[in-house]
Amino acid sequence: MKTRLGIAATVAAALLAGGLAGCGVHVPFAQSSAAEQPAAAGNEQAAPSDSAGALLKSADEAAARGDNAAAIDLSRRALALRLNTAQAAMAHHSLCAALGASRRPDEAIAECDEALRLKPDLAEAYFDRANAYGQKSRGDEAVADYTVAVRLRPDYADAFLNRGLSLLQGRKYAEAVADLGECLRLRPDDARALAARSQAYEMTGRYDAAIADIEKILRANPRNAEGYRRRGALRRLKGSYDGAIADFTQALRLQPDDAESLYDRANIRLEKQDYDAAIADYSRALELRPNLVAALTGRAAAYRHGRRYDLALADVSEALRLSPGLAEALELRGEILMDAGRLDQAIAAYAEALRADPDFAEAYVSRGRAYTSKRRPDLAIADFNQALRLQPDLVDAYVGRAMAFDDRGMHTESAADFKQALRLAPDDAGIYYTRGVSHLRHGRFPQAITDLEQALRIKPDFELARKALRFAYRRRRPLGDPSQSISALPASCPCA
Repeated sequence: MKTRLGIAATVAAALLAGGLAGCGVHVPFAQSSAAEQPAAAGNEQAAPSDSAGALLKSADEAAARGDNAAAIDLSRRALALRLNTAQAAMAHHSLCAALGASRRPDEAIAECDEALRLKPDLAEAYFDRANAYGQKSRGDEAVADYTVAVRLRPDYADAFLNRGLSLLQGRKYAEAVADLGECLRLRPDDARALAARSQAYEMTGRYDAAIADIEKILRANPRNAEGYRRRGALRRLKGSYDGAIADFTQALRLQPDDAESLYDRANIRLEKQDYDAAIADYSRALELRPNLVAALTGRAAAYRHGRRYDLALADVSEALRLSPGLAEALELRGEILMDAGRLDQAIAAYAEALRADPDFAEAYVSRGRAYTSKRRPDLAIADFNQALRLQPDLVDAYVGRAMAFDDRGMHTESAADFKQALRLAPDDAGIYYTRGVSHLRHGRFPQAITDLEQALRIKPDFELARKALRFAYRRRRPLGDPSQSISALPASCPCA
């Protein structure tokens, strides 16, 4: 029912060239707005305004070219002069923006506070103070200041962008989509807003909308390799594996030595059960990055499914050499040993995984399956119970416990666990197959046929279900010893 991928795939590299980042997107916030602020005005009695104006202009020019140290120095020199109120507000704000760009948020906040004391309607000071609050992970205060900034300047695209990014970080996805959409209304081709909105759509399961935003970025820059990676990742989430592979392949045409794209494409090929192609991609990724542990565990999973157990175990051992005590690798070792029929060693590997991570629910499920195979249903049930205490919606735990209950003759409890598993995963062909085999073991042929036919409706190429269904059609009468009659069939879906 699950495809073991080792460590989950991620899209890690930022798409800064196109203003985009991968899954777990990091889109850079819009920065210092000092150069945007209005010129100082007013008729207050002032000191040498020409000198102050020249210093502040030079400070803004320094900030624009990224020379924050010079911008800080020039702003402070301006503040040493006798300034009118508007000039002082402008100088404090310039200093705030430069300090914020230098990752000195406490000092930046203090300077913006002073700018706003002098000029309470300075939208840009609210914007830069919000950025400084964001650097200190004070998200609510940042959102509040961005809100004042857009109220003072309704066309302030950067403030809508940054408020949208703050809301995205706070997992307020609908509000983030609204703000990023407003930024895009003002600046339709803003790649950062498109990238961030794509992530907000992804987090709410709106994959088509997320893909549409990435495609706008790709139309603007068809050679953006990270854009293809991002779209490939989204297509994978949709289950559009061929399209995802095509996108990662295009990314690799643009960046042939990108180990991450090879790794991601390998994961999809593993899910498609194209094990030789997956192994080739993992191997190439490891040539480029020999210490990529996730590629080692991925290749081990591919070797496992191809029944090349010695090679699979060798990759797991190398992964554990590089990352000692990695619970996922220890659990994968148990899966390989179990497939190889070495149940006692598999149980020992699962125990080691659980010592490394006592809250690893899936390792309890795996060990429970091993105990079931050894005809130790009481130990199996205990492990499945612990898995469900840790993760109450873990479908595999319900299915495994259902089979262990079945072995104990606890048919009511078994039926209840199958029912709960299907409530959580109604389109999982493996659950219907496993329940169908349970019915076969007890000579309940009409119920078995119903479940196996449903498994094939969901997954027409499910050969084990087809084999079990042929058996059920032939044997529609009670059997003297039905469990022996179906011994050639796996008791549960061997998809794991």
